[in-house]
Amino acid sequence: MFDFVISVPPVRYSESQVNIHYKAPVRLEEKVYIRDEELRRRTQARMRQYYEDLRERKYIQDLQDMENRRHSDNFT
Repeated sequence: MFDFVISVPPVRYSESQVNIHYKAPVRLEEKVYIRDEELRRRTQARMRQYYEDLRERKYIQDLQDMENRRHSDNFT
């Protein structure tokens, strides 16, 4: 009658790793080890990007503020 197949994802956790109270798997995945130098480099790059974006947003906000003041100064 129906021509579709329901695919079931593979079981990723054994029953001993499942929290029976909430029926949700306990996440015990190991994270990839990152050396200290690499972690420091990534953190510096992220912080540099964050502050560049912050400066850019502040600059755009200042330009918009100046533009808004320019238009409202003519009405007085």
